[in-house]
Amino acid sequence: MPEMNIRQSWPDDAARLAALIQESFRDVAGRFGLTEDNAPTHPANCRPEWIETAMAKGVRYFVLERGGEPIGCVALERAGREAGAFAKALGTRREPAPGGGVRAAASSLPAGSALAPPPP
Repeated sequence: MPEMNIRQSWPDDAARLAALIQESFRDVAGRFGLTEDNAPTHPANCRPEWIETAMAKGVRYFVLERGGEPIGCVALERAGREAGAFAKALGTRREPAPGGGVRAAASSLPAGSALAPPPP
């Protein structure tokens, strides 16, 4: 089985993240008849600009990759000045991930380093 890796995402990853998020919410959107017209902000309609805007506001994205291909992602956002981080699992592909997948991977991220400013 190919190696799994978690890494922080950057603005140049926005298109890949948006595609992963769209894919992971597509079935829900289909089940409930959600479209860009009646649910423009539903994750099934995620656009790279949404990711870029969130990153510009300080949201950190992490992607879980298997063999270099994204299979899951989470977003970390500071909940408040005194509080820690809020993690939200945004997208996962429908394939088994050893050790619990993206949720388990997200819980293993070190909060301090995840919210540190990005490198220059």
